[in-house]
Amino acid sequence: MIESRKINLLSVLRNLLPILIICFFAKTELRSEDEFRVTPKVLAAGIIMHSTVNIIDSQSDRSLGMGVVVTKNGFLITNYHVVKNQQSFKVKFYNGDEYTASVDSYDEQYDLALLKIQTDKPTFFKPVVLAYPDDLYLAEDVLTIGAPEGLEFSVAEGILSSFKRTFKDASVVYEDLIQISAKVNKGNSGGPVVNMAGNVIGLLLGVKTKTQGISFVLPVKQILPVLSNWLSPQRRFEKGLGFDVETVFDRSENAGAVVIRNLKEFVKGESPYLDNGFEVYSVNGVPIKNSIDFYGLLLENETLDSLKIGSKSGQEFLLQTYDLGPIELSRKRFGMELEKLERNIAQAVSIPFDVGFVLSEINPSFTSGKKLRRGDMLYKIGDSEILDDKTLQKKLSSCEEGDKVPVIFFRVHKEAGQSHLVTVKDYIICQ
Repeated sequence: MIESRKINLLSVLRNLLPILIICFFAKTELRSEDEFRVTPKVLAAGIIMHSTVNIIDSQSDRSLGMGVVVTKNGFLITNYHVVKNQQSFKVKFYNGDEYTASVDSYDEQYDLALLKIQTDKPTFFKPVVLAYPDDLYLAEDVLTIGAPEGLEFSVAEGILSSFKRTFKDASVVYEDLIQISAKVNKGNSGGPVVNMAGNVIGLLLGVKTKTQGISFVLPVKQILPVLSNWLSPQRRFEKGLGFDVETVFDRSENAGAVVIRNLKEFVKGESPYLDNGFEVYSVNGVPIKNSIDFYGLLLENETLDSLKIGSKSGQEFLLQTYDLGPIELSRKRFGMELEKLERNIAQAVSIPFDVGFVLSEINPSFTSGKKLRRGDMLYKIGDSEILDDKTLQKKLSSCEEGDKVPVIFFRVHKEAGQSHLVTVKDYIICQ
C-alpha cells in the first residue's frame, strides 16, 4: 500500500521548508512564542490557501463562492449551484492573480462542477492534495476557506462532527455527507474543507439554516468518481486505456492506493502482470497518490498514444491506448449506455429486430425531456438510421459540444395482451 497519514505529514514539512529557508537567509529568527503559534492549523491553512480561488461574477464583481484547483493545467472544482446560470465569471487567487474561467462539466445530482481557467500562455497552478476516501476521524480538527459576505479567503475552524448525514436543499436531497462544526455563511459554498495534514476531505455544500455550527460537506469519496470521469482520456482524447483506476483506503493499515479496476482481457494479454487490484505507484515516472493524480498526468500529454505505469517494486509497464469504439463513444458524447441488439436481448425486451442498439442506461443530464428509459431501441440520430457500428460512430464523431441532437427510439408497448411499437422522440445534448 502507498502513502499513509503519517507519510502525509512529510508533505506538511515540505511546504514549511521554503518559509524556514526565507527566514534563515533574511537572518531572522522565530521568537520563542512563535514555535507554539505555528500550529498544525496554521500549516494546514498555509498549504490550502494557495490552491483555493474566489469565484467572482464578472459583471457585478460579486463573490459567488469558492473553488479548489485539482490539476496543474488549471482545472478546478466547486459546487454547481455556485456557477449555475452564470454567464461569465473570473477566479481570484490568494496572491491577487485573476483569470477568466468557464464551466467544463457539471453534475446536478452531486452539485459538482468542473471549471477550466483560461490563459493566453502556459501557466502551472498548484493543485490541492485530496485525502484518501474514508481517511477520516470523528472529532478531528478541520478548516474551511470561504468568502462569507464577500470577505474572501476567510478561514473557519471546527471539528468533524459526524458521518453519513442527509441534507435537503429545496427539492434536492444529498446523502452520505460529512457534518462539521465550523460556523460558515453564504459565500463558503464550494470551498475546501481540510484536515490538519492540509489534505482536502471535501467541499462545503451547505449549512442548516437558523443554526450555528452545523455545516455539510460533500466528501472526497463522492467527488473522486465524478471527477475521474471528467478528466479521463475517454472524455478528453476519445482514447481508451482498457481499464479504470480507483482510489482506495485501508483503515486497518491506515494507508491508501490507486488500483486498477475493470481490466479488459486484451490488456492482460499485453502484460500478464497486470490484473484487477494492481496498485499503480507512478505514471510516466511521476509518483501518484489518487486517481486525480493519475488522470491529471495524462492531461499533460498533448497526444496520448501510450503510458508507463509503475508498480511498488519500481517495475514499469508500457501500455498502448486505443481509439474509442461506438459503444464507448456514445457513453462519452451522449451519456448513453448502449448494448448491441442481439437475438437474446431482442427476445428479452420483445423487440422484433436482431440488429441495432438497445439502451441500457442514460445520464439524465444529457437529455432534455427525460423520456428515454432502459430497453428502448435506438432508431435514429438526426436523420440517419442507426443499425451498425459505422453509422453510429460517424454520427457521434460529427456532433459538436453543446449541440442538441434529435433522437428517435422504438419502445415496445403492451396493451390488452398485445404488443406494438411506439416511437419516443427526444434530443441529446452532445458533450
